[in-house]
Amino acid sequence: MRKRPWHGVLGKTLLGSLLVLGQAQAGTMTRTSSFEYDAATGLLTKEVIEPDNAQLRLETSYTYDAYGNKVSATTSSAASGAAAVAPRTSGTTYDANGQFPVTSTNALGQSESRTYDARFGKVTSLTGPNGLTTQWQYDSFGRKTREIRADGTQTKWEYLYCSGVNGGTTPCPSYGAYVVVSTPLASDGTTANGPWSKVYFDSLDREIKTETVGFDGSSIVAKDTQYDSLGRVSRTSLPYYANQTQQWSTVTYDALSRVVLTTAPDGSQSQTTYNGLTITVTNALNQTQTKVKNSQGQVVKVIDAQNNSLTYQYDAIGNMIATKDPNGNVVQLSYDLRGRKIGMVDPDMGTWSYEYNGFGELIRQTDAKGQVSTISYDKLGRMTSRSEPDLVSTWTYDNCAKGVGKLCSVSSDNGYQKTNSYDNLGRNVSTSTTIDTAYAEGVSYDANGRIATQTYPTGLVVKYVYTSLGYLKEVRNNQTNALLWRGDTQNAMGQLLQQTYGNNVVTQQVFEATTGRLKNIYAGAGNSVQNFSYQYDSLGNMVSRADGNQNLTETFLYDSLNRLTNAVVNSPQAGLSSTNYSYDALGNITNRSDMGSYVYGAVNGRPHALKELNFIHGGKLQYTYDANGALIAEVAVDSTGAVIADRGRTESYTSYGMLKTVSSPSVALSFVYGPDHQRIKQVAPSATTIYLNPDNTGGLFYEKDIKADGTVEHKHYITAGGSVIALIKQTGTTQTINYMHRDQLGSTTTITDESGNVIERLAYEPFGKRRQAGGATDSEGTVVGINTDRGFTNHEHLEELGLIHMNGRVYDPALGRFMSADPYIQAPDNIQSYNRYAYVLNQPLVLTDPSGYLFGGLFRVPFIDNAWNNHIKPVAAQIATVVAVAACTYYTGYATACAGGITTASAKAQGASWNDALKSGAIAGATAFAFQQVAKIPGSDSFGRYAGHMAVGCANGTLTGGGCARGAAAAFVGKWITNQTEGWNDVYRGVAASVAGGTVSVIGGGRFENGAMTAAFGYMFNQWLSSRQIVAGTGLRAGAATLLATSLVNAAGDLASAIEDVADLDNPSKTYVTYTKLGPIGQVYGGRAGGFGLPKDIVARRDAYHHMNLLGYGKANLDESLTGPEAYAAIRGREQNIIDYYGGIGNPRVGNMINGISPLNMSRDFYLQMSEKYFGQYKPKD
Repeated sequence: MRKRPWHGVLGKTLLGSLLVLGQAQAGTMTRTSSFEYDAATGLLTKEVIEPDNAQLRLETSYTYDAYGNKVSATTSSAASGAAAVAPRTSGTTYDANGQFPVTSTNALGQSESRTYDARFGKVTSLTGPNGLTTQWQYDSFGRKTREIRADGTQTKWEYLYCSGVNGGTTPCPSYGAYVVVSTPLASDGTTANGPWSKVYFDSLDREIKTETVGFDGSSIVAKDTQYDSLGRVSRTSLPYYANQTQQWSTVTYDALSRVVLTTAPDGSQSQTTYNGLTITVTNALNQTQTKVKNSQGQVVKVIDAQNNSLTYQYDAIGNMIATKDPNGNVVQLSYDLRGRKIGMVDPDMGTWSYEYNGFGELIRQTDAKGQVSTISYDKLGRMTSRSEPDLVSTWTYDNCAKGVGKLCSVSSDNGYQKTNSYDNLGRNVSTSTTIDTAYAEGVSYDANGRIATQTYPTGLVVKYVYTSLGYLKEVRNNQTNALLWRGDTQNAMGQLLQQTYGNNVVTQQVFEATTGRLKNIYAGAGNSVQNFSYQYDSLGNMVSRADGNQNLTETFLYDSLNRLTNAVVNSPQAGLSSTNYSYDALGNITNRSDMGSYVYGAVNGRPHALKELNFIHGGKLQYTYDANGALIAEVAVDSTGAVIADRGRTESYTSYGMLKTVSSPSVALSFVYGPDHQRIKQVAPSATTIYLNPDNTGGLFYEKDIKADGTVEHKHYITAGGSVIALIKQTGTTQTINYMHRDQLGSTTTITDESGNVIERLAYEPFGKRRQAGGATDSEGTVVGINTDRGFTNHEHLEELGLIHMNGRVYDPALGRFMSADPYIQAPDNIQSYNRYAYVLNQPLVLTDPSGYLFGGLFRVPFIDNAWNNHIKPVAAQIATVVAVAACTYYTGYATACAGGITTASAKAQGASWNDALKSGAIAGATAFAFQQVAKIPGSDSFGRYAGHMAVGCANGTLTGGGCARGAAAAFVGKWITNQTEGWNDVYRGVAASVAGGTVSVIGGGRFENGAMTAAFGYMFNQWLSSRQIVAGTGLRAGAATLLATSLVNAAGDLASAIEDVADLDNPSKTYVTYTKLGPIGQVYGGRAGGFGLPKDIVARRDAYHHMNLLGYGKANLDESLTGPEAYAAIRGREQNIIDYYGGIGNPRVGNMINGISPLNMSRDFYLQMSEKYFGQYKPKD
């Protein structure tokens, strides 16, 4: 290895502490990386992670052209045996001048090409591997003015000065400087095919107002943002119509610019206090949660509102290795030197182990029962096969027309097969699925790329009709043109106020103006179909609900952890009755006044698993579990101790934890699953059901019942805005339509026929057990669905056994508990979340579980968050009035081996190197540009410049894996060295700053190369570029630069803490996804998420607590996914593509409140280019 010379004693001294990587108080761990450089150019040619350990060794080598551009990168592993993997090479070709990358090729040889505007270096066209091209046009300042997509549809941007500014004439809000207007256009380039949107900015380039056209085509929907004198967001409004009064959320800061008080539009407040390393949050009901951190910024203790403590232990790298609850139950996690989770010991689920290939991809998993599953991947890291003891599945990609980068087929050895077909624009237009026979389904698109029709396997075709602005207006039967659903009106927040069903039943919904919570549902003439009203406390807990048609009222009470403790029913049918619920500190129900007492396992011996249920009037149920924590037997015993022969139940499970069979003395059911572990078949005495539903998270499309007498009934679920609104049944040539009316939880409560007559009413106890519509209990279990088996939260009831199949797991509503352990610990800073059997944290009137794995469905989840919630940032205040959950999960499923819970950025040495980070324009471009702006702050040795360097160092340290504090320290010392070495030549001063910064980063527990990069960037752009001009249109204004530096310093600590809790940007095995959610009348919310595991599971985890669920949005649907060093950038761009496709922020077709990528983000164009590279232009999926 050829080393570059260092200057004098300084470098030698500072390099001396390079090997000390682990925190001493946690024990010493040493990670090793080696680097080789070209002797002539100094360019990095090879880097090796753990060079002395063959099984952990990961080597990446680089080649360059004559201009020093990197033209190839080859990653290889020395691992042997099952961990062996073939090298992966990607390449880039530059133009003749070595200036622009014109062709990029991935490890499979798939390539895409670009052309550029040489004035600004911006991409003017990008042609992907499927031959689809997107073009861009720019004005003389390098600003994007038009985008032309492969289908011809376009978006136009205009940049206008406000009246009184530089001769502008555009009316603007006070303090407005300019406005950006975006307009979606049809393929003719002139006809608008969606509503315009306007974003107003002040003179500091801060967004102050957005406007767009509302659903009715004339009303203007606006949203305002205001700032304090330090440039921090002080208050934001909810979306409102121009003639309405704004509803404001306000934020108060302390002297260190930490949020101390947030006030929602309804006046409810959340207060945060800081006492050294202790942070306490007090919510609107005076409930507190306290987090204690160590000197490394890791959470070591969480104390809930009942003074119960959850403690955490970490290794020297920062991996969380143990948690202990207040009863002493311990979850243990173990990792290899590269930070990959290799083992878990859980008191409920037992001992699990994981193995990886050289690239860090999970290849083998062994559960507590000794069941082994193995996984294989292609050169892009996509799963190609998975072998489980009872299911072998295969995935193929790229080999279908216009399907490069897409899934073409998937099959399993149980006969399941699915094949996707794409049109000339790469859109999925048809799918053939074989279960018992072949089923064909398909979609067509209109000229604007929206879904026009959807075809069911029986040939039924549903048509979607849009307004001129692109809102979903109607759903019709395409053959008869009969109306099935119509959206009539919505409010400024996009919530559906009125809808009309195909049977002329009109439904009206009333929402609280300050919270968006649903207050009333009225349906039918005289409200005869539905007449519901709801009331909530300041946290969103439902305190009462009423059904006017049944003269029924209910009231509810909660404890300080927001668990339901009392439910009172009052109606003519039920009389006056009250049920009390008691819990222990772990979230176990210990007593129900209507049933009896619950007994659980011992400490570290399935402490959350129900062992015995003792009934009030004598007798009991006894429960037995397998090694994975799944219920396998329920035995009924009378008061004398004798077993009751005609009661009880037995269960068996697949190797991947799904219910396989369940039997009672009188009935038996069995289930079959597909390659994505989705339910595809159920065999029951009454019928065999085939499921052709889109995923495992509650989405419904088509089912077929083959009844015992041979009759076949086809069920077509009709969806609008993400909700099932009708069920069309077909038996032979006879077709009937039932319309589904739902409550605030999404439960089916009323069914009407084609004439609008009520044919069935359904009702549920708080935990989901069926009851009489008038409120009386169903003690004999005789109440069942007649016209549909879909009931509580729209899940399928297994009527014969009184259970609910929630797709991922099966739920017992009589007990209020799941039958098997949840593989996710969704909120590792909440003791209640460690209860793998509890239903939605015992908050059944507030939350739902769409998949059987993850709670969510409504807006508020109290105290289940990491730093996003406890250290709310200004940008978070802009997103919503109630902060949503950031799920940091444990997951024992496939392709994950998630590091489990709260892990920190100090464990990132397994991932990308310094050179990998430099390769990423997302990090390098942003850091370089930010340092350039800091260079404008007057005074080379001023506090402003030091602060600016620390701020950008914080952000860079977070992005590259070193952490905020370490990045800031590295940048500060690098800046100090630059000033102390005045007079040295530029090259040696840069090296000195690099060594200093790198060493400080090491002292802080980070990686040398991260610190060196931060310091070197700071030196280079402060010293070499501060005197150079920025190309017009590419830089921030000077005032904005100073504000940026100040704001970054103010928020750096909290921002990095949040990012480090949820991000792992340089982990090559992490998968990033985009998804969409449909609003009540067709609005589209585009989002992104990242994590470990199957893309659909990552989406499901994100969707479970999504803040848009309260607004009536449906489940999240996977759009695209990617794993690899450019995945994060590509997914960032893809998210913005979704937002822009539907008209941009402020457009009523768009559910997002803020951009995926800020217009001021220096890496915006890079992200968009990466998105085009991997995914092509955005088009909605079926």
